[in-house]
Amino acid sequence: MDNWRRTAVWVIVPVVIVAAAVGLGTFFFLREAGRAGEATAKFMPARTQVYFSVNLRPGMRQMRMGGEVMSLLETDDFLDWKDDTLDDIEDDTGIHFLDDIMSWLGREVSFALLDVREDDAEWVLLAEVGDRENAVDFLNDLVDYLEVQFSADFDRDEYRGADIWVEDDESLAAFGLTDEYLFAADSKDTLRDIVRNLESPPARSLADEQAFIESRESLTSQRVAFLFIQTEDILGAVGDTMDLLGAGDDWMRQVSLNTPEYAAASISFIKKGIRFDLAAKTPPSEAFDWDAETPLTAPDVVPADTLALYSSVGMREAWEEAIDEETSVAAALEDSLRVFEDETGVDIRSDLIDQLTGEIALSLLSSDLALDDSVGWENGGGIHALLLAGIDDEQRVKQALDGLASLVEEEDFDVER
Repeated sequence: MDNWRRTAVWVIVPVVIVAAAVGLGTFFFLREAGRAGEATAKFMPARTQVYFSVNLRPGMRQMRMGGEVMSLLETDDFLDWKDDTLDDIEDDTGIHFLDDIMSWLGREVSFALLDVREDDAEWVLLAEVGDRENAVDFLNDLVDYLEVQFSADFDRDEYRGADIWVEDDESLAAFGLTDEYLFAADSKDTLRDIVRNLESPPARSLADEQAFIESRESLTSQRVAFLFIQTEDILGAVGDTMDLLGAGDDWMRQVSLNTPEYAAASISFIKKGIRFDLAAKTPPSEAFDWDAETPLTAPDVVPADTLALYSSVGMREAWEEAIDEETSVAAALEDSLRVFEDETGVDIRSDLIDQLTGEIALSLLSSDLALDDSVGWENGGGIHALLLAGIDDEQRVKQALDGLASLVEEEDFDVER
């Protein structure tokens, strides 16, 4: 089994466990007092490329709201699906989710992509342990299943006080266990590195990286999951792959100019809903001061039950910077706008885009389009959205919108003015 096959197969293991922790784990296991999240970041190397953490003890407020969200799922169909899924997993692997996983799973589960190379990837999974004996039983059952399923042979050993399970030819993931953590890694070497880091955290870890600190502070502290990506490092790995595909340097130059220094996201519970937050540090722009602290007013304007909201500033400046790039895409876009103006009389760039001098926000409002089709387009149901834009010349924009409305009416659509 080559390196990429090993990676492709065994990256599924942490993904499945993390997904279970977020979903079914939340359904069964949100209890006890809260604690700060991302505690495992201190064990990860400073240049970890991707880090994802799930906090199963996010605090009483998050647990209460999480319980409200989970209660919405307690339908007969969902409960039947959950039971069937758990039964299928037990039938296939011999592992019972509640008895064999939730009996030892502690407060945090995290997954880190340490390094991506042309033909391989280093990764590690950490799951906090609340009961070591039950965790040992789980790992023994998991290893037994893998040995049968893949005709593999795992050796159980000890390294610096940790129990480790390593397959003979290292074609499969390696596993380890201490009193505090159960962990898996892509190789024996990565596994041993993590054991050493658990014993004595590195002098400079991911938790000490300024980008990581900024990203955590940029997102809501009330969260159950957190994702961090060092985009510069990931871009380097992608660039190596694109070189192999013959994409050329121009492609990488364009991407690097518009790639954030880092990107992060969080998931948290709100009243009967789930909130997603994104944060990214964009590269400096010659056309616009992206670091200026421009207040966003859209959150104070849209209805309280708004489902999703995207708000930003600098739309005009971003457009100018993109259109000024000497690329075939920019040239084709300018040609299309000129043709559109010749045919309609509406100058999209001057009459609309150049007028977007303030905040622009797009929100998805509470809608009456039901998932079960009980309310549909024919019955008046639909998806409701709202676009807000801060503009410079109101009269000019109004004339442009009148022109666009006339075009729509020519296609037999009604426009209320």
